[in-house]
Amino acid sequence: LWTSCFLGAECFRYAVTQSSDARERAVRTFEALERLELITGIPGYPARSYARATDSIVQSRSPHPKYWHKSPDGQWVWLDDTSSDEITGHMFTLSLFYELVADESQKARVVSLIDRIMTHILDHDFHLIDPDGRPTRWGVWHPDSLNHSPNWLYEKGLNSLQILSHLKTAFHYTQNPRYEETYRRLIEDHGYALNAVEAKIYGPFETSHSDDILNFFPYYALFKYTEKDPYRDYYIRSLERTWAAVASDRMPVWNVLASALLRKDCGLDVAR
Repeated sequence: LWTSCFLGAECFRYAVTQSSDARERAVRTFEALERLELITGIPGYPARSYARATDSIVQSRSPHPKYWHKSPDGQWVWLDDTSSDEITGHMFTLSLFYELVADESQKARVVSLIDRIMTHILDHDFHLIDPDGRPTRWGVWHPDSLNHSPNWLYEKGLNSLQILSHLKTAFHYTQNPRYEETYRRLIEDHGYALNAVEAKIYGPFETSHSDDILNFFPYYALFKYTEKDPYRDYYIRSLERTWAAVASDRMPVWNVLASALLRKDCGLDVAR
């Protein structure tokens, strides 16, 4: 996710300045994101992280177990238990890289990567599947979990918003009807657009600024690719609610995104 944040910044910097340095950094960072998926040997499954096989690594100290694996060619090791964080970062910044930086050959690679990631998620019933064949701890967008499990109450709106955005992004770039059909099914049969209205949960739950990233990034594609979508009003209501919850944080990037997407001044003075 943090690599994606850097890529997004460099994409916007290049779009504004046409700086060769910004483009070089964006391309190098895109290639790093792309490698996360290529080295796992599992189509559509990006690693959390990777290192050269010759590097010194330590076992993760996370309370949720994460393990290092060798890449099929033996040149790399990569970390499993990939989260919704990584997918959200990929889908947001891959689209930015395509639109603002990529040449034609890079655009083809972006589309292929987006397609592989979403195919993995849909082929595995809205889950990311680890090498052991089980869903990762946080890579879950399944209706049974989000709508019916109290363990997923905090992520219900957030993950609903994410998967709708990811599907819209994938359909935009691939034109594969499977993505649009799944998008509509999640809304019409499982209420995901209504879920998304309350994506930002605060009090009595904890306030998670990391989750704010997972909340705001999906709005970009949803607003960009749903101009004539019958469910667009849900996303407007969702972002207005989210913005009201974070406005007092005075986080410039959220002020800019909210202003651009809602087409009104959402505290732009903070970002100056």
